[in-house]
Parts: sequence; C-alpha cells; structure tokens
Amino acid sequence: MNVRAICVGLCLFVVVLSVSTNAISNGVQSVSVSKSFFNPSLGDSVAISFVAAKAGNLSIQIIDRDGFLVRTLITETTTAKKVIVEWDGRNGGGHIVPDEAYSVRVILDDDIYFPADREQPHFVLTSATYNKLTGLLAYDLPKSCRIHAQAGVATIDPKTKEPNGPVMKTIVNREPRSSGRVLEHWNGMDESGSIYVPDLKNFVVAVAATELPDTAIIAVGNKTESFLDSVANRTGKSLFTHISSEHSHHQGLDSLNDSSPTMILQPSNASWSSSNQAWITGNDVLNIDGSVTGPSSPSFAQQPAKLLMFVDGNKVGEVSAPSTPFALALDTKNLETGDHIVSIDWASNYGPTSCNSFRLKLQRMGDAKEGK
Repeated sequence: MNVRAICVGLCLFVVVLSVSTNAISNGVQSVSVSKSFFNPSLGDSVAISFVAAKAGNLSIQIIDRDGFLVRTLITETTTAKKVIVEWDGRNGGGHIVPDEAYSVRVILDDDIYFPADREQPHFVLTSATYNKLTGLLAYDLPKSCRIHAQAGVATIDPKTKEPNGPVMKTIVNREPRSSGRVLEHWNGMDESGSIYVPDLKNFVVAVAATELPDTAIIAVGNKTESFLDSVANRTGKSLFTHISSEHSHHQGLDSLNDSSPTMILQPSNASWSSSNQAWITGNDVLNIDGSVTGPSSPSFAQQPAKLLMFVDGNKVGEVSAPSTPFALALDTKNLETGDHIVSIDWASNYGPTSCNSFRLKLQRMGDAKEGK
C-alpha cells in the first residue's frame, strides 16, 4: 500500500528563498567534483577540478556544514592551468570525517569560490510515498539536498485550512541525500517504538528539503562518530559570512540548532503494562514528566517554541516557552474509558520538532482488571 505524503502542519511549509549570489570571480572557473557521494572508509576518494584562469596564490579547502575548516588540501603558487586534486575523506588530523555534506572552498588571490556561503532554497516534496509492505519511503530529488522527513497524523483545520496533528516520528533528521531516487528504510514505528504509525487514521508523511550548495560532497561510512558528536572537538570559527536574520523553516541554522533531539516521556502516576504495551491509570489527571536529550538538546531548548499535547491526534493542550525537564498534566476526566494515544511535540519556531508518544489505557472504577 502506497500513501502519498502531505504536509504535517507543525513545521513543514513551502519556502523558496531569494538567493544572494556569492560571486564567483573569473579567476576560478568550471569547478566540479567527480562524485557527490562517497565512502572514505572503503578507500573511496573524490576528485575536485577547476580552471585557474590566472597565476596566483592558491588554496583549496574542505569545509563542514557549519562553515568550519576541515582540511586544507593545497596551499601553493599556481600558474594559469587546470587543477585537479583528490580528497580522501579525511580531516586535517588524518581521521575519516563523520557522515555529512562537505563543501569546497577555492581561493586564488582575491578570487573566492565558496557556494556554501549563502542561503539555499527550501521546498516541500509533494510526490513522496510510503509503502507499508516494504517499509520504504520513496521520493525523487532534482539535486542533492538536506532532508527533514517526519510522520504522524493530521487533519485539515476547517477554519485555517491548514493540516493539524502531531509529529510522531522523525524519519530523517536534516541529513544530506544525493540527487535522484531516494529510498528511506522506516519500520513504521513511532519514536517510542511501540506504535505503528501507518495504521493510524489520517496517517501522513512529510518531506522537506533544502538544496545543498553546488559541488557539495556527501561522505558516508563512519561508524564510530556522528557529526553532532564531533562538533564539540572543532576549533577555530565558521568561515561563513552570510547571516540570516530569519530562522523559520531551518533558515540559517547551524547543526546543533537544526537537529531535532530525542524526547523522553514518563507518566509518573500510571502503571506500565507489558501485555498491553500501555500505561494504565484511573486518575482524573495524568502527570507526565519529560525531557529532551542528545548533543543538540541544549541549543534546541533555547529556541522559541511551544510544547503541544495531543490525544488521539487532537490537540488538548499547549505550553509556551517550554524548558527541559518539563512536567505536564493531562486532564482525563472527559476521555472515554479504554485505549488512547498521547503525543507530545516540542515544536520550535525555527523548524525542528522533538516528539514522542505512548499508549494510555484509561480504566474507571468497576472496569475490568488490567489486560482484559
């Protein structure tokens, strides 16, 4: 069964930015890379080629997604000629770089080629599909992009005409993908691993993309260190000169602000039932303790945001300016006895959303015993 993706209303919208040009001077021409995707852990390398249209002092650099210098490949005086240099996917210390997209920066005297130093266009893919039988989310990219794919449930608000509902799973967390046909493996489970999202009423998947800079190179295969974990060991400062005053829809965010952290939820006055895979309570108020964790959580927690609470896909509460850890109180008096799904979304105004859900089994006085 294929389900066409539509937009989940919390954070994914069509945004096409006006792109300011980081002028490529006549000194550096016809820059290209031999491949946009490679695995340096297998010994792969990428050839970077361009034409130096004049003699001068030449520097070729590899830059990470936040503008930090990864490695200088060449620093020399050159004549006017075609230049080809190989990058083996290692940083200046000789270590294989974490999985991410990297950019090329070429300096020839006062001429600079650095297409990453500008905002890139954003758009939403409307033709993505999810196949429940194969567990594959499929979509096509016109060029290499940074992807944000989420799943949840949503309905169209009759007043605003906007989709409304909880994000229940981040499938791709602002990660780079090459152009062409992309297949993402997702088993259909929510962030808690206990709820099969595609079987829920009004199931939707949304895929938003930000174009990668020209000549971007995606490195994969590093199993020992993630890019977010590596950020703590960087030195120096970003070489980006562009500054975005508008951060909605992931604009101008560095990696720690752009990534959705993990959310942990724990009802404090309910009992966990392994047989039901649900929290069981008969209280009129369910107390929920939560927090966000991971390398990006401190930066994420500083962003303007709202904490949204849903029951069975319907919003029942909202908290402005949340902090971590947090405590929520869910009024259950008007909920029917039986099974429900509780979803919590921490939705940043900048685009990232941390989410989690759990099943709730509501029992009143005189109900059957647990498990029946």
